[in-house]
Amino acid sequence: MITRKEYQNSQKRNYIDDDFIKRDEPVDQPSLKRIRPEEKKGKAHAMTTEQKTKRLGRRLNWAIAFLILAIIIVYLILIYVNP
Repeated sequence: MITRKEYQNSQKRNYIDDDFIKRDEPVDQPSLKRIRPEEKKGKAHAMTTEQKTKRLGRRLNWAIAFLILAIIIVYLILIYVNP
């Protein structure tokens, strides 16, 4: 009869041996990386550089408008809060 410690040690050795065997086998599983919606649709529906430029320009315009509005609000707060 073997002790619990001997049994656990033998299980660890078997587990380590299994890991080495699995590591040498080729991996057939698909990768778990995220797929963007553009990649799902395929290259036929991909955005052109012109469309990307227009979209970026629109986003920058909104960001500039938001910053100007925030600056105006800060100045108004500074004027009316500090008498």
